[in-house]
Order: sequence, then structure tokens, then C-alpha cells
Amino acid sequence: MKVSPEGAKFIKSFEGCKLHAYQDLGNVWTCGYGATGVGIGKGTKWTQEEADERFLKDLESRELRLTDLVKDCQTTQNQFDAMLSLAYNIGMKAFKDSTLLKEHRAGHVSRAAAQFLNWNKVNGMVVMGLVRRRTAERLMYLGE
Repeated sequence: MKVSPEGAKFIKSFEGCKLHAYQDLGNVWTCGYGATGVGIGKGTKWTQEEADERFLKDLESRELRLTDLVKDCQTTQNQFDAMLSLAYNIGMKAFKDSTLLKEHRAGHVSRAAAQFLNWNKVNGMVVMGLVRRRTAERLMYLGE
């Protein structure tokens, strides 16, 4: 599966784009649309083109991994987009090990949808921006 144009726009809207690296709430150096990792640190500066290119690369990588994780179960486009948004934000390792994925793979749509709301904390503290994002992801997952 591939993310829909609406799904990509959704992710971008919640990630925002910063062309100068900053430390996020978890103290991770971040640039562009939530990009982290090698080469991103204090002083990193990107052009809008570089941020857009990295977003597409990161999105494609996560699409491939998510597709592999849900290939054996029924998944709607809305569900895929919502799970991709969560995985983009929390990382594929955390998503792969999540109860949300287990419930989705078992076909328990309402139980999977409820799991989005558990991913609203950074360092044990509830973050209102994550509450809004997870609520929106849950509604997207449910097709609402």
C-alpha cells in the first residue's frame, strides 16, 4: 500500500516543517518534517527542497515496512494512513511492537482504534499536541 495524498498532507500538518534543527520534546535533534538520525544535529540547516525530499524518502521507507506488517490482514486506506502517521511519529520499532498493530492484525478495529489514544506522552507527561494528533489519527482509522 501507499499513503494517500490526504494521508501525506495529514502527516505534514502535524509534523510541521522546520528548516533549522531543533531538539524535540524528547531532546532528539529534528529537522524538516520530523526527520531525525544521522546527519541531523545542532546547526543542521536544510532548504525546503531538502526537507521535502527527506520527507518523501522517510515516508516511502515507512510505507514499505508498514505494508509488510499488514500484508496478511484487511486494511483500508484510512487505516493505513492513520497507522502510518502514528508510525512516522513514534518510530517503526515502537509501532511494530504495539498493541495497536496486534489488535489491527487480529481484526479488532475498535480495540485497535482505542490504542491510538495511548500514544500521547513524552517522558511520561501528556502532551496536548499529541492528544490532538492521536484523536485525529483514531478518527481517520475509523473512517470518520
